[in-house]
Amino acid sequence: MKKLTELVELVKGITGEESAEWGKMEIQHMLEHLILMMKISTEKLNVNLLVEESKIDFYKELVLQDKPFEKNLNNPLLGEEPSQLIFGNVEIAKKKFIDEFNNFEEFFTNQNNKKTLHPLLGYITKEEWTKYHIKHLSHHLVQFGLYEYRDSLYN
Repeated sequence: MKKLTELVELVKGITGEESAEWGKMEIQHMLEHLILMMKISTEKLNVNLLVEESKIDFYKELVLQDKPFEKNLNNPLLGEEPSQLIFGNVEIAKKKFIDEFNNFEEFFTNQNNKKTLHPLLGYITKEEWTKYHIKHLSHHLVQFGLYEYRDSLYN
């Protein structure tokens, strides 16, 4: 989807001076968090399903609907405090995020029907991952004042 590429372009403009309008993450924590989810989508990082299989459809509908995530949403994948930083600075984290986005695009080339495991949504397709990444990335860009929601998340 074109929308994901547009959001990734906004990441390229991050300076490291941005501050969060809510939550405990600094901008580099946010980038590193996004990197982890990109790695999960391309099976570079393996995770387990964290919900009962009977609840997957509920979570899919909730997470993939065309409605923004709430501010301060409690993410069961994260602890109470931000993780220790992995990369030396924001520029390195930003480059790594862009590399992982490019890897996401390449990973699903010629295998659009491939499904990979999301820890809450079960096995999902590239289209579903793209919707998830759009929603997730836009949520964090809004958190740091880098994006404003439009009428639709996905268009």
